[in-house]
Amino acid sequence: MKKLFSLAVAFVVLFALASCAPRSEEEQDDQFTIEVRGTETTSGHFAYDASKEALLFETLKTHFDVEYTEFDFGVMLSSIDTLSTPYGSFIQILHNNELAQVGVSDVVVKAGDTVVFERAWFDDTARGVYDALYNFIDQHQASYANEETQHPYVYAGLALLEKTVLPSVNTDAIESSGARINAVLAARSIGQDTDDLQATLYDEKTISWPYATGLSILALLDYEASIEDFVLDFKDDLEGRNLETIDVDTLAIALLALEAATITFDFDSEVLRDDLVSAIQSGLYTSSFGDNAATFAHAIIALIAVGEDPRDSVYEDDEGIHLVDRFLSFEAANGAFYYQDDDEHPDLLFSTPQAFLAIASLHTYFNTNEPIHPFLYD
Repeated sequence: MKKLFSLAVAFVVLFALASCAPRSEEEQDDQFTIEVRGTETTSGHFAYDASKEALLFETLKTHFDVEYTEFDFGVMLSSIDTLSTPYGSFIQILHNNELAQVGVSDVVVKAGDTVVFERAWFDDTARGVYDALYNFIDQHQASYANEETQHPYVYAGLALLEKTVLPSVNTDAIESSGARINAVLAARSIGQDTDDLQATLYDEKTISWPYATGLSILALLDYEASIEDFVLDFKDDLEGRNLETIDVDTLAIALLALEAATITFDFDSEVLRDDLVSAIQSGLYTSSFGDNAATFAHAIIALIAVGEDPRDSVYEDDEGIHLVDRFLSFEAANGAFYYQDDDEHPDLLFSTPQAFLAIASLHTYFNTNEPIHPFLYD
Protein backbone atom coordinates (compact mmCIF):
# COMPACT_ATOMS: atom_id res chain seq x y z
CA MET A 1 0.00 0.00 0.00
CA LYS A 2 2.84 2.42 0.87
CA LYS A 3 4.52 1.62 -2.46
CA LEU A 4 1.32 2.35 -4.38
CA PHE A 5 0.87 5.60 -2.47
CA SER A 6 4.46 6.66 -3.28
CA LEU A 7 3.93 5.90 -6.96
CA ALA A 8 0.75 7.96 -6.97
CA VAL A 9 2.49 10.94 -5.38
CA ALA A 10 5.36 10.67 -7.86
CA PHE A 11 2.90 10.62 -10.76
CA VAL A 12 1.15 13.78 -9.48
CA VAL A 13 4.49 15.59 -9.06
CA LEU A 14 5.64 14.63 -12.57
CA PHE A 15 2.31 15.73 -14.03
CA ALA A 16 2.51 19.10 -12.26
CA LEU A 17 6.07 19.66 -13.46
CA ALA A 18 5.11 18.78 -17.00
CA SER A 19 2.17 21.20 -16.97
CA CYS A 20 4.43 24.04 -15.73
CA ALA A 21 7.14 23.42 -18.31
CA PRO A 22 7.60 25.94 -21.15
CA ARG A 23 5.61 25.23 -24.28
CA SER A 24 7.58 23.75 -27.11
CA GLU A 25 8.33 25.79 -30.24
CA GLU A 26 5.81 23.65 -32.10
CA GLU A 27 3.11 24.44 -29.52
CA GLN A 28 3.96 28.14 -29.62
CA ASP A 29 3.78 28.16 -33.41
CA ASP A 30 0.18 26.97 -33.22
CA GLN A 31 -0.92 30.03 -31.22
CA PHE A 32 -0.80 33.81 -31.13
CA THR A 33 -0.93 36.14 -28.12
CA ILE A 34 -3.17 39.10 -27.27
CA GLU A 35 -2.29 41.50 -24.44
CA VAL A 36 -4.53 44.39 -23.29
CA ARG A 37 -2.89 47.08 -21.16
CA GLY A 38 -5.62 48.89 -19.26
CA THR A 39 -5.84 49.75 -15.57
CA GLU A 40 -5.22 46.03 -15.33
CA THR A 41 -3.34 43.97 -17.91
CA THR A 42 -5.18 41.00 -19.39
CA SER A 43 -3.76 38.56 -21.92
CA GLY A 44 -4.25 35.16 -23.48
CA HIS A 45 -2.86 32.64 -25.99
CA PHE A 46 -5.23 31.64 -28.79
CA ALA A 47 -5.29 28.98 -31.48
CA TYR A 48 -4.08 30.11 -34.89
CA ASP A 49 -6.36 29.45 -37.85
CA ALA A 50 -4.81 30.20 -41.24
CA SER A 51 -8.22 30.20 -42.94
CA LYS A 52 -9.42 33.34 -41.08
CA GLU A 53 -7.96 36.69 -42.13
CA ALA A 54 -9.98 38.56 -39.46
CA LEU A 55 -8.90 36.11 -36.78
CA LEU A 56 -7.56 38.81 -34.45
CA PHE A 57 -10.78 40.83 -34.36
CA GLU A 58 -12.99 37.74 -34.03
CA THR A 59 -10.85 36.40 -31.20
CA LEU A 60 -10.84 39.78 -29.47
CA LYS A 61 -14.66 40.00 -29.55
CA THR A 62 -15.02 36.42 -28.32
CA HIS A 63 -12.61 36.49 -25.38
CA PHE A 64 -12.54 40.14 -24.23
CA ASP A 65 -15.15 42.75 -23.29
CA VAL A 66 -14.96 44.99 -26.36
CA GLU A 67 -16.84 48.14 -27.38
CA TYR A 68 -16.37 49.46 -30.89
CA THR A 69 -17.98 51.38 -33.75
CA GLU A 70 -17.99 50.26 -37.38
CA PHE A 71 -17.37 52.86 -40.07
CA ASP A 72 -16.98 52.61 -43.84
CA PHE A 73 -13.21 52.75 -43.38
CA GLY A 74 -13.16 50.04 -40.70
CA VAL A 75 -13.59 49.45 -36.98
CA MET A 76 -12.75 51.99 -34.23
CA LEU A 77 -12.20 50.50 -30.79
CA SER A 78 -13.69 52.36 -27.81
CA SER A 79 -12.67 50.06 -24.97
CA ILE A 80 -11.28 46.61 -24.24
CA ASP A 81 -11.72 45.28 -20.71
CA THR A 82 -10.22 48.02 -18.47
CA LEU A 83 -8.59 49.84 -21.38
CA SER A 84 -10.73 52.92 -22.11
CA THR A 85 -10.40 55.91 -24.43
CA PRO A 86 -11.08 59.17 -22.58
CA TYR A 87 -11.10 62.31 -24.71
CA GLY A 88 -7.74 62.94 -26.31
CA SER A 89 -6.77 59.27 -26.60
CA PHE A 90 -7.23 56.19 -28.77
CA ILE A 91 -6.37 52.50 -28.62
CA GLN A 92 -3.04 51.82 -30.26
CA ILE A 93 -2.20 48.40 -31.72
CA LEU A 94 1.33 47.01 -31.57
CA HIS A 95 1.81 44.00 -33.82
CA ASN A 96 5.03 42.19 -32.92
CA ASN A 97 6.30 45.40 -31.24
CA GLU A 98 5.59 47.53 -34.31
CA LEU A 99 2.76 50.03 -34.68
CA ALA A 100 -0.01 48.51 -36.81
CA GLN A 101 -0.69 50.48 -39.99
CA VAL A 102 -4.28 49.21 -40.35
CA GLY A 103 -7.35 48.94 -38.12
CA VAL A 104 -8.05 46.00 -35.85
CA SER A 105 -10.38 44.28 -38.35
CA ASP A 106 -7.63 44.33 -40.99
CA VAL A 107 -4.70 43.12 -38.90
CA VAL A 108 -3.66 39.68 -40.13
CA VAL A 109 -1.98 37.58 -37.46
CA LYS A 110 0.20 34.55 -37.94
CA ALA A 111 1.17 31.76 -35.61
CA GLY A 112 3.62 32.99 -32.99
CA ASP A 113 2.56 36.65 -33.29
CA THR A 114 1.97 38.97 -30.33
CA VAL A 115 -0.57 41.81 -30.50
CA VAL A 116 -0.67 44.47 -27.78
CA PHE A 117 -3.50 46.98 -27.25
CA GLU A 118 -2.67 50.11 -25.23
CA ARG A 119 -3.78 53.73 -24.82
CA ALA A 120 -2.07 56.45 -26.86
CA TRP A 121 -2.73 60.20 -26.70
CA PHE A 122 -3.14 62.86 -29.37
CA ASP A 123 -4.01 65.71 -26.93
CA ASP A 124 -1.28 66.51 -24.39
CA THR A 125 -3.55 68.74 -22.28
CA ALA A 126 -6.21 66.03 -21.98
CA ARG A 127 -3.49 63.56 -21.02
CA GLY A 128 -2.20 65.95 -18.34
CA VAL A 129 -5.70 66.30 -16.90
CA TYR A 130 -6.29 62.53 -16.94
CA ASP A 131 -2.94 61.76 -15.29
CA ALA A 132 -3.47 64.48 -12.65
CA LEU A 133 -6.94 63.14 -11.90
CA TYR A 134 -5.81 59.63 -11.10
CA ASN A 135 -2.60 60.81 -9.48
CA PHE A 136 -4.74 62.66 -6.93
CA ILE A 137 -7.19 59.76 -6.51
CA ASP A 138 -4.38 57.26 -5.94
CA GLN A 139 -2.33 59.38 -3.56
CA HIS A 140 -4.60 61.95 -1.90
CA GLN A 141 -8.29 61.06 -2.04
CA ALA A 142 -8.12 59.18 1.26
CA SER A 143 -6.88 62.32 3.03
CA TYR A 144 -9.90 64.39 1.98
CA ALA A 145 -12.68 61.82 1.97
CA ASN A 146 -12.72 59.76 5.17
CA GLU A 147 -14.62 59.41 8.43
CA GLU A 148 -12.92 62.49 9.89
CA THR A 149 -12.56 64.77 6.87
CA GLN A 150 -15.10 65.39 4.10
CA HIS A 151 -13.82 68.15 1.83
CA PRO A 152 -16.65 69.66 -0.25
CA TYR A 153 -14.50 70.21 -3.36
CA VAL A 154 -13.22 66.64 -3.31
CA TYR A 155 -16.69 65.23 -2.71
CA ALA A 156 -18.09 67.35 -5.57
CA GLY A 157 -15.30 66.21 -7.89
CA LEU A 158 -15.83 62.55 -7.05
CA ALA A 159 -19.57 62.99 -7.63
CA LEU A 160 -18.82 64.33 -11.13
CA LEU A 161 -16.84 61.15 -11.76
CA GLU A 162 -19.71 59.10 -10.29
CA LYS A 163 -17.47 57.84 -7.49
CA THR A 164 -20.03 58.37 -4.77
CA VAL A 165 -19.34 55.49 -2.39
CA LEU A 166 -17.99 57.83 0.27
CA PRO A 167 -18.30 58.22 4.05
CA SER A 168 -21.31 60.16 5.31
CA VAL A 169 -20.65 63.77 6.22
CA ASN A 170 -20.40 64.54 9.94
CA THR A 171 -22.96 67.29 10.62
CA ASP A 172 -22.65 67.38 14.41
CA ALA A 173 -21.27 70.30 16.46
CA ILE A 174 -20.71 72.66 13.54
CA GLU A 175 -20.08 76.13 14.93
CA SER A 176 -19.65 78.46 11.95
CA SER A 177 -21.51 79.37 8.77
CA GLY A 178 -18.50 78.45 6.67
CA ALA A 179 -18.33 74.97 8.17
CA ARG A 180 -22.08 74.53 7.66
CA ILE A 181 -21.78 75.53 4.00
CA ASN A 182 -18.92 73.08 3.47
CA ALA A 183 -20.90 70.29 5.14
CA VAL A 184 -23.98 70.99 2.99
CA LEU A 185 -21.99 71.03 -0.25
CA ALA A 186 -20.24 67.77 0.62
CA ALA A 187 -23.33 65.99 1.97
CA ARG A 188 -25.54 67.02 -0.94
CA SER A 189 -23.08 65.49 -3.41
CA ILE A 190 -23.79 62.02 -1.96
CA GLY A 191 -27.53 62.53 -1.45
CA GLN A 192 -27.33 62.99 2.32
CA ASP A 193 -30.09 64.96 4.04
CA THR A 194 -29.08 68.55 4.83
CA ASP A 195 -32.37 70.15 5.95
CA ASP A 196 -31.26 71.00 9.50
CA LEU A 197 -28.02 72.61 8.36
CA GLN A 198 -29.80 74.53 5.64
CA ALA A 199 -32.41 75.81 8.11
CA THR A 200 -29.66 77.41 10.17
CA LEU A 201 -27.95 78.82 7.07
CA TYR A 202 -31.26 80.23 5.88
CA ASP A 203 -31.61 82.21 9.10
CA GLU A 204 -27.98 83.41 8.81
CA LYS A 205 -28.06 84.47 5.17
CA THR A 206 -27.19 88.07 4.40
CA ILE A 207 -25.79 90.12 1.54
CA SER A 208 -22.07 90.57 2.23
CA TRP A 209 -18.86 90.15 0.25
CA PRO A 210 -19.84 88.20 -2.93
CA TYR A 211 -17.59 85.25 -2.04
CA ALA A 212 -19.47 84.49 1.18
CA THR A 213 -22.88 85.33 -0.26
CA GLY A 214 -22.21 83.20 -3.33
CA LEU A 215 -21.32 80.18 -1.20
CA SER A 216 -24.49 80.68 0.85
CA ILE A 217 -26.57 80.63 -2.32
CA LEU A 218 -24.87 77.45 -3.53
CA ALA A 219 -25.65 75.78 -0.19
CA LEU A 220 -29.31 76.90 -0.13
CA LEU A 221 -30.34 76.24 -3.73
CA ASP A 222 -32.52 73.23 -2.92
CA TYR A 223 -33.76 74.39 0.49
CA GLU A 224 -37.49 73.99 1.13
CA ALA A 225 -37.95 77.77 1.56
CA SER A 226 -37.33 79.77 -1.60
CA ILE A 227 -34.23 81.98 -1.73
CA GLU A 228 -35.22 83.71 -4.96
CA ASP A 229 -35.46 87.14 -3.31
CA PHE A 230 -32.05 86.58 -1.71
CA VAL A 231 -30.62 85.75 -5.13
CA LEU A 232 -32.12 88.86 -6.70
CA ASP A 233 -30.59 90.98 -3.93
CA PHE A 234 -27.25 89.26 -4.65
CA LYS A 235 -27.64 90.08 -8.35
CA ASP A 236 -28.38 93.73 -7.55
CA ASP A 237 -25.37 93.88 -5.24
CA LEU A 238 -23.06 92.52 -7.96
CA GLU A 239 -24.43 94.94 -10.55
CA GLY A 240 -23.60 97.83 -8.21
CA ARG A 241 -19.96 96.82 -7.81
CA ASN A 242 -16.94 97.53 -9.98
CA LEU A 243 -16.16 93.95 -11.00
CA GLU A 244 -12.71 94.88 -12.30
CA THR A 245 -11.61 95.55 -8.70
CA ILE A 246 -12.72 92.15 -7.35
CA ASP A 247 -10.28 89.23 -7.06
CA VAL A 248 -10.72 86.31 -9.47
CA ASP A 249 -11.55 83.77 -6.72
CA THR A 250 -14.51 85.90 -5.63
CA LEU A 251 -15.59 86.50 -9.23
CA ALA A 252 -15.53 82.74 -9.82
CA ILE A 253 -17.67 81.92 -6.78
CA ALA A 254 -20.09 84.71 -7.73
CA LEU A 255 -20.33 83.34 -11.27
CA LEU A 256 -20.95 79.80 -9.97
CA ALA A 257 -23.70 81.04 -7.65
CA LEU A 258 -25.30 83.22 -10.33
CA GLU A 259 -25.31 80.43 -12.92
CA ALA A 260 -26.74 77.88 -10.47
CA ALA A 261 -29.45 80.32 -9.36
CA THR A 262 -30.28 81.24 -12.96
CA ILE A 263 -30.80 77.59 -13.81
CA THR A 264 -32.79 76.95 -10.62
CA PHE A 265 -35.05 80.01 -10.76
CA ASP A 266 -35.00 80.70 -14.52
CA PHE A 267 -34.30 84.43 -14.48
CA ASP A 268 -32.29 86.54 -16.93
CA SER A 269 -28.66 87.11 -15.92
CA GLU A 270 -26.90 86.98 -19.29
CA VAL A 271 -25.46 90.51 -19.14
CA LEU A 272 -24.13 90.11 -15.60
CA ARG A 273 -22.76 86.68 -16.42
CA ASP A 274 -20.87 88.08 -19.41
CA ASP A 275 -19.54 90.91 -17.25
CA LEU A 276 -18.26 88.41 -14.67
CA VAL A 277 -16.57 86.35 -17.38
CA SER A 278 -14.94 89.48 -18.82
CA ALA A 279 -13.70 90.48 -15.36
CA ILE A 280 -12.18 87.02 -14.88
CA GLN A 281 -10.42 87.33 -18.23
CA SER A 282 -9.03 90.74 -17.25
CA GLY A 283 -7.84 89.76 -13.80
CA LEU A 284 -6.65 86.23 -14.42
CA TYR A 285 -2.90 87.00 -14.52
CA THR A 286 -2.87 90.31 -12.64
CA SER A 287 -3.90 89.15 -9.17
CA SER A 288 -2.21 90.83 -6.21
CA PHE A 289 -1.74 87.28 -4.89
CA GLY A 290 0.33 86.43 -7.98
CA ASP A 291 -0.33 83.53 -10.33
CA ASN A 292 -1.47 80.63 -8.17
CA ALA A 293 -3.13 77.25 -8.50
CA ALA A 294 -6.10 78.01 -6.24
CA THR A 295 -7.15 81.05 -8.27
CA PHE A 296 -6.69 79.22 -11.57
CA ALA A 297 -8.69 76.27 -10.22
CA HIS A 298 -11.60 78.49 -9.23
CA ALA A 299 -11.55 80.22 -12.62
CA ILE A 300 -11.58 76.92 -14.49
CA ILE A 301 -14.47 75.53 -12.42
CA ALA A 302 -16.59 78.65 -12.97
CA LEU A 303 -15.80 79.04 -16.67
CA ILE A 304 -16.70 75.43 -17.42
CA ALA A 305 -19.96 75.87 -15.49
CA VAL A 306 -21.06 78.57 -17.96
CA GLY A 307 -19.79 76.73 -21.04
CA GLU A 308 -16.54 78.66 -21.51
CA ASP A 309 -13.53 76.67 -22.73
CA PRO A 310 -10.52 77.66 -20.57
CA ARG A 311 -8.23 76.59 -23.41
CA ASP A 312 -9.43 79.46 -25.60
CA SER A 313 -6.94 82.14 -26.62
CA VAL A 314 -8.66 84.77 -24.43
CA TYR A 315 -7.38 82.80 -21.42
CA GLU A 316 -3.74 82.70 -22.51
CA ASP A 317 -0.97 84.35 -20.52
CA ASP A 318 1.65 86.71 -21.98
CA GLU A 319 3.65 83.74 -23.25
CA GLY A 320 0.69 82.28 -25.15
CA ILE A 321 0.10 79.41 -22.68
CA HIS A 322 -3.61 78.76 -22.14
CA LEU A 323 -5.14 78.57 -18.69
CA VAL A 324 -5.35 74.78 -18.39
CA ASP A 325 -1.71 74.16 -19.25
CA ARG A 326 -0.66 77.02 -16.97
CA PHE A 327 -2.74 75.50 -14.17
CA LEU A 328 -1.29 72.00 -14.68
CA SER A 329 2.22 73.41 -14.34
CA PHE A 330 1.56 73.77 -10.58
CA GLU A 331 1.16 70.02 -10.08
CA ALA A 332 3.78 68.26 -7.98
CA ALA A 333 5.07 64.79 -8.82
CA ASN A 334 2.99 63.27 -6.01
CA GLY A 335 -0.33 64.61 -7.35
CA ALA A 336 -0.61 67.57 -4.96
CA PHE A 337 -0.49 71.20 -6.17
CA TYR A 338 1.81 74.05 -5.27
CA TYR A 339 0.08 77.36 -4.49
CA GLN A 340 2.72 79.23 -6.52
CA ASP A 341 5.13 77.49 -8.84
CA ASP A 342 8.23 78.55 -6.90
CA ASP A 343 6.93 77.31 -3.52
CA GLU A 344 9.04 74.77 -1.68
CA HIS A 345 6.13 72.55 -0.62
CA PRO A 346 2.70 71.79 -2.15
CA ASP A 347 -0.33 73.50 -0.66
CA LEU A 348 -2.46 70.67 0.75
CA LEU A 349 -4.95 72.95 2.51
CA PHE A 350 -6.36 75.01 -0.39
CA SER A 351 -4.73 74.47 -3.78
CA THR A 352 -4.74 70.67 -3.87
CA PRO A 353 -8.44 69.97 -3.12
CA GLN A 354 -9.58 72.93 -5.23
CA ALA A 355 -7.34 71.75 -8.05
CA PHE A 356 -8.95 68.32 -7.90
CA LEU A 357 -12.41 69.76 -8.52
CA ALA A 358 -11.02 71.77 -11.44
CA ILE A 359 -9.43 68.62 -12.86
CA ALA A 360 -12.63 66.60 -12.43
CA SER A 361 -14.60 69.41 -14.12
CA LEU A 362 -12.13 69.55 -17.00
CA HIS A 363 -12.13 65.78 -17.49
CA THR A 364 -15.93 65.69 -17.51
CA TYR A 365 -16.16 68.71 -19.82
CA PHE A 366 -13.66 67.23 -22.28
CA ASN A 367 -15.64 63.99 -22.47
CA THR A 368 -19.14 65.52 -22.70
CA ASN A 369 -18.44 68.89 -24.39
CA GLU A 370 -21.20 70.37 -22.21
CA PRO A 371 -21.20 72.91 -19.35
CA ILE A 372 -20.47 71.22 -16.03
CA HIS A 373 -21.65 72.81 -12.78
CA PRO A 374 -20.18 70.85 -9.85
CA PHE A 375 -22.70 72.06 -7.25
CA LEU A 376 -25.90 71.27 -9.14
CA TYR A 377 -27.26 67.77 -8.69
CA ASP A 378 -30.22 65.95 -10.21
